[in-house]
Amino acid sequence: MLFVAIGRLMNKEGVFKNAVITAAGLGIIGMLASLLHLGRPLSAMNALFQFGSSWLSREIWFTAIFVGLTVVAAVLLYVKPQASGAVTGLSAGAALVGLIDAFAMAKIYSSASVPVWQGAATTIEFYAAALSMGAMLFLVLSGKEAGKLKKIVALTVAAVVVVQVAVVVPYFISLGAGTGTALQA
Repeated sequence: MLFVAIGRLMNKEGVFKNAVITAAGLGIIGMLASLLHLGRPLSAMNALFQFGSSWLSREIWFTAIFVGLTVVAAVLLYVKPQASGAVTGLSAGAALVGLIDAFAMAKIYSSASVPVWQGAATTIEFYAAALSMGAMLFLVLSGKEAGKLKKIVALTVAAVVVVQVAVVVPYFISLGAGTGTALQA
């Protein structure tokens, strides 16, 4: 949705329908999968009311908002395609919420009891995965419509990989040189 938002802001004629619909579908599938992997799905409701103290609660809310904005954008593309401004706004909102959601997801893992996940590398890995896979899906689904964006998307992926390597490789090297609990894990 980040690349859809950028595309719609840079190219007023760009619709990126396939990318929006795919993002909505994957969002719905992701939410369902997250509920089904819980031991007691009905207990997940308890997490909703801990927004101030629980990264899991924040992740649930931000994911729901992201999926909601994305689904509304997809529906508008079908029902009222002339509502370009609304779809662009929804796409930009979904992109912003999605970036916040990726941070919340990373915080769940970096605050877990697995020592190797407790560091900045986990957050970098989450953003690297989201941005690079999102970029590739956007390019595949947008084809010719992406036009000038292909260069921006390619540069974004290259920058993400450089940051990922600059942070994650030294982190794993430091783990290999140490004898701490993260290495043992």
